[in-house]
Amino acid sequence: MTILPLFWKGYVVGKWFSNIKVKPINGEDLTIKNMVFRELIGFYLIGILSLGIAFIISAIMIYKREDNRGIHDLIGSTSVV
Repeated sequence: MTILPLFWKGYVVGKWFSNIKVKPINGEDLTIKNMVFRELIGFYLIGILSLGIAFIISAIMIYKREDNRGIHDLIGSTSVV
């Protein structure tokens, strides 16, 4: 989830089948920094440290926000399009 999108231009297998991908909000190519912040820090570290509460909050944010970005997207400066 962290390395594969760098080589597949934002796709992982599930996103490729769904025709969605991860893109930085600045419009440039994904960098390792974007993906480390998004996946390792924003998704896993914060999710584990908050005992799963961050996952619930992130799901609510994705549903309610106009830009459909969760906590991990805000930390990694990314968006799923």
